[in-house]
Amino acid sequence: MKIQELERMTGLERPSIRFYEKEGLLVPERLENGYRDYSEADAELLKKIKLLRRLGMSIEKIRALQQGSADLSAVITQQVSYHSSQIDEHRRCRAVCEAIRDDGAEFSSLNAEHYLRLLREIRIDDKALGRTNFQESVPKEIHPWKRYFARWLDYTFWGAIVNFVWIVLLRVRPILMGFWETVFGIGAMALFVPVEALLLHKFGTTPGKYIMGIGLEYIQGGNLPYSEALYRSLRVFTGGVGLGIPLINIILYIFRYCQLTGRSWRVFARHDQVEGPQDMPWDEDTEFIYSHYNWKRGVAAALMATVFIALTTVGIIDGFKPRHRGSELTIAQVAENYNATMAVLQQEVDYHDKLQADGTKKPVSPNTVVFDMNHSEGNHQMQFSYEVEKGIVRSVQVHHTWDSVFWLQPLSGDALMMASSLLLAQEGCSLPELQEFMRLYEAHLDKKTASFSYENILIEWNIDSQKSMQQGSIYADGDENVTAVMDFSVTIR
Repeated sequence: MKIQELERMTGLERPSIRFYEKEGLLVPERLENGYRDYSEADAELLKKIKLLRRLGMSIEKIRALQQGSADLSAVITQQVSYHSSQIDEHRRCRAVCEAIRDDGAEFSSLNAEHYLRLLREIRIDDKALGRTNFQESVPKEIHPWKRYFARWLDYTFWGAIVNFVWIVLLRVRPILMGFWETVFGIGAMALFVPVEALLLHKFGTTPGKYIMGIGLEYIQGGNLPYSEALYRSLRVFTGGVGLGIPLINIILYIFRYCQLTGRSWRVFARHDQVEGPQDMPWDEDTEFIYSHYNWKRGVAAALMATVFIALTTVGIIDGFKPRHRGSELTIAQVAENYNATMAVLQQEVDYHDKLQADGTKKPVSPNTVVFDMNHSEGNHQMQFSYEVEKGIVRSVQVHHTWDSVFWLQPLSGDALMMASSLLLAQEGCSLPELQEFMRLYEAHLDKKTASFSYENILIEWNIDSQKSMQQGSIYADGDENVTAVMDFSVTIR
């Protein structure tokens, strides 16, 4: 029979039944799938245990009776003596309490010595056994904060795994921020539902639960069937964390905490228990097993933290690199890398800042004002051109022309972004190499014509502007009504 039927037959609650199993007094049969199968004999045994416990008998004495190392008649005789002495003591205390009440004594004038002597001398002749009101009470372990932090650990660790797959393995660019970052987080939590169900089905726990000392068991014993585990995980995702939607999940966390601990949400801050604790809806067929700290859990926590840091670090470093890698890139791949690098390195990217698949700038729609710090008035023209060999880009040239320029610097933002994207695409180049390249670039800013290489990238530029006057790394024209030309090229060697 199932445990629900056993509860009805014996009148015992599930925590008490599990307590007797843990103490070894009840050993139900296990089926091939690990589920418990209770028998009529088990029910009768529980009734005997219930009777003896209500008579005040200890677990050790019941175990001795069950194993045949003690005689029931002798043990019962001991219980009779015990209860008789307890009744004498209780009645003696009651008589002294009545005496204090009848005397109208006050605490300030209470004659303690008189009543202590009375307590010693009073005699109780009635030796009736009377009744006892013993009821087995096994407190149910709740641990809401353990459960919360276990789930937080699971979601955090799983988020690092999904982020690693998303950025490092699938090379999806750019890194999502803002609203789409929230959507990505909700999607990652949804993906964890079947994974969590599988872990509960196979191991009866998850990494976060294991570290917090929490295990889950099916009501009949053994691990949860996958269908039950999946149903449970779905209900937790929807009714426990509110699909991970911000604010809604916080409200649900508070509401479920109040349910689990028996507190009213109206007096949440007062910690006064106004209702009985309630099981979560998804825990009807599940039992929690809490274990104390041990060295294995400590090792698991350290391992989890190490893997998390490694995944996060690799994800951050790789996030700066564009999707397409290597020295043999097509124009379309160079353009996609350029757009992704711009999205990662710049806070704001306008539509017309990006390159199209053919390597040209996206057209600027009419009535759109494009701010260019390199000139105050006049037209600015920019053109990307590519040297291609068998479909592979060998060099990129950026040609700038201003018909009225106020000031300019070598290596415009577009050219610098192109150089950065091509550099980051090379094997072994990441953020540290990009920072080293920027230091090398800054060392050449005071030159109107420059040529230098870093890794396998050759950088060249030339500024042709009449009447230019150098002011540090800025070239300013004395006459605004002149043409300025800047040619920049990046060659992959």
